[in-house]
Amino acid sequence: MTRRRLPRGTSIGRAILATAVVIAISVWLILPRLPFSPFGMRAAAILTPRIIVCDRDYHGGDQVRSRAEIEARGGPLVLVDPGLFGFFPSCPQPDENGNRPCTREAADGPCATVVYVRVGNDSYAEYSLVGGP
Repeated sequence: MTRRRLPRGTSIGRAILATAVVIAISVWLILPRLPFSPFGMRAAAILTPRIIVCDRDYHGGDQVRSRAEIEARGGPLVLVDPGLFGFFPSCPQPDENGNRPCTREAADGPCATVVYVRVGNDSYAEYSLVGGP
């Protein structure tokens, strides 16, 4: 009795499919656990002096403040995620008090011209909007 072999293309297709499934499951399990959110911490050493949030430019990153210092200055603490190395930055929804970063849409209403990126347990890098709201 001879054994029939599958065509070579079928074996390669199954291997590619199995690899794709393993990658998809890995991304699905690992990605949500990475700190890619406004509340996740970023390494201060890799922050750039310019970030883009909600399609607007913000400059800074050299001033790091505590939550108490930010609240003492009277401004809201609007946390943003600049994305991994500046790619895929977030545009967060308004918080419970309506604070949010500025967008290009004037109809969105008032916005925060200063946003913060969390770089430690109680450390936030400050970025200011370039241009007017």
